[in-house]
Amino acid sequence: MKVKVVVDTNFLLTMAQGVIAPSSLNDAINASYELVTTDAVVKELETMSKREDLLAREAGFALKLLERLGVQVLRVKAGSADESILLSRARSRSLESRYQ
Repeated sequence: MKVKVVVDTNFLLTMAQGVIAPSSLNDAINASYELVTTDAVVKELETMSKREDLLAREAGFALKLLERLGVQVLRVKAGSADESILLSRARSRSLESRYQ
């Protein structure tokens, strides 16, 4: 069973800045894993990428990383990216408890 690792906007921006190398995830996570995020995180990055500064370039690269790393994007109805991550985890736990 793969571990789901939920990544947020800050984590993706940190990867885009080169602070965290995608290859280092294998060392940090000692299990088979799948990266997931929410549509609100993607929307937040898209909004940031339309600016005209360094953050815009980093957000654009973060969006490319999502594709390159095969990050699954979950659709979650929420008011913010942070709330969407919390709701996605709550929903995941609810599903897990049904199948145990």
